[in-house]
Amino acid sequence: MPARSTLSRFAVVTVGGVLAALTPWSSASAAVQCGAVLTSNTTLTSNLTCDASGDGLSIGADGVTLNLNGHTITGPGAYATPYAGVRAAGHTKVRITNGRITGFQSAVVLDESTLAVVSKLNAYGNDQGINLAGGGGHVVEKNVLHGNGRDAVTLGLSSHNRVRGNAVVGNTFGISVTDGSTDNVVELNAVSRNGDFGIAVFGEGAARNLVQANVVDQSTGQGIQVNADATDSRVVKNYVSRSGIDGIHVDSASTTITRNDARKNTALGINAPGAIDGGGNKAKGNGDPLQCVGVACS
Repeated sequence: MPARSTLSRFAVVTVGGVLAALTPWSSASAAVQCGAVLTSNTTLTSNLTCDASGDGLSIGADGVTLNLNGHTITGPGAYATPYAGVRAAGHTKVRITNGRITGFQSAVVLDESTLAVVSKLNAYGNDQGINLAGGGGHVVEKNVLHGNGRDAVTLGLSSHNRVRGNAVVGNTFGISVTDGSTDNVVELNAVSRNGDFGIAVFGEGAARNLVQANVVDQSTGQGIQVNADATDSRVVKNYVSRSGIDGIHVDSASTTITRNDARKNTALGINAPGAIDGGGNKAKGNGDPLQCVGVACS
């Protein structure tokens, strides 16, 4: 196992050889080490390479800004650890920005936190990119999320978030809005060359989510999909092309589909029997000559 970075800034209590307590970091001027718990605004001054014994960094107070300052936090490998590159658990108004995170189970986890901003990160080579688990009211914007083993962004039991303006490329799954997540907006993202789907809304209790003005290209499976157990979704003004199956695939009768443009998908442009036709949809050059099912397409 690689040696963990020096813990000289911590007060360490060892019982029977087990690390029992750590004193949180409170100084932004100190050189931060792996495993630090940040309780004040912090700017990294160097790259961090962390082992498999815990989260790379943790946010330990409300209102903390972590500026990676262009540096990289590297973990032991996406499947060598259950930990996050950066974790904020139960805190509000946190900001995590401006750097690279790789080699963790998740690059960033917001666990039952609220009103965070995650921006300008390059998250790659993790199992998941950004995981919003409970809480909500977050903004996830202007990140590059690529080559992650599962979701680039996943929302579970998390509501009133805005996921916007991200580049989501070459992940197994793109953006997932799932179980119990409500009133979220996924907009203006560039989503390309992902696996099973580009953007998906699914799971019991997923309700009133808006997928709007995204460009989704070359998904291996569906471009945009809404499963039957998701209710009252809206799919509006998206451009979806070259998907391996349908451009937009909707199984939920309460989903409204409005002003989307679906082109050159392998099967249908829009496949949405029983859904609500909001009008203004277009389809051209899709593999199925019907072009659209369930909505009218010009």
